[in-house]
Amino acid sequence: MFAAKIPLIGKIFEKVEDDATYSGDYTDKKIVLTNEDSAGNLDTSDYTVSDKGITLTASEAYCDGYSIFLTVNIESEDADFTNIPPHYTGMNAADNQTAAGFYIFGTWSVDGSSPEWLENTFDGKVIDSYTFADMLKINLEEKYTGSGELNLNVNGLGYDDDRMHEPCYTICFNQDGELLYADMEMAGRAGFAVQGKEIKTLYVYIFDNLDDWSLMEQEGMDSSVADRAVISREIHVE
Repeated sequence: MFAAKIPLIGKIFEKVEDDATYSGDYTDKKIVLTNEDSAGNLDTSDYTVSDKGITLTASEAYCDGYSIFLTVNIESEDADFTNIPPHYTGMNAADNQTAAGFYIFGTWSVDGSSPEWLENTFDGKVIDSYTFADMLKINLEEKYTGSGELNLNVNGLGYDDDRMHEPCYTICFNQDGELLYADMEMAGRAGFAVQGKEIKTLYVYIFDNLDDWSLMEQEGMDSSVADRAVISREIHVE
């Protein structure tokens, strides 16, 4: 039996907007994608889909003309979401800004446009063993004005389980010793924001200890803990 509480629907931005990768103030700008019936109960039937024991309910949406922000409630009777590990979403570890992540595979389109692959993850919070509340950012190729219809075709979902493996922490520098901050994580790969810098060489360090990773972030590439990295590589970029 699902343990999620219906009042969560329509209020997900309030729960996740501060800690998500694309944090911001969306609560007062959102459009709630549900209606109340005569008894005051929320009707989610137009925005809910279920398959193979998983139920997704679109909750709220906001578009600033350049991106679409969508909140979704994920429920599964057979899951245990409590072991999804948090990941850092702030500019540095000292921000202590973390969120849980859900990989999403599929396509999206607006008003019948050619489908585009989904490139971001769901960022959010574990509500209980069976419920995950999250938000997704979809970047538009050009500025969009007016109203429109978003079509989201999800053909796969997944998440990390900290019971399955030990976490690792990656940090990268360029040839000048400048730290490159992670801007996005996806299944099997991570992107890094180069912030307009020319990249000739990448220095990659992977730690199995969060304290060592955090200290290297503070001290830089010549950190006293550099030799504690379980993997370190110098990569020349052509």
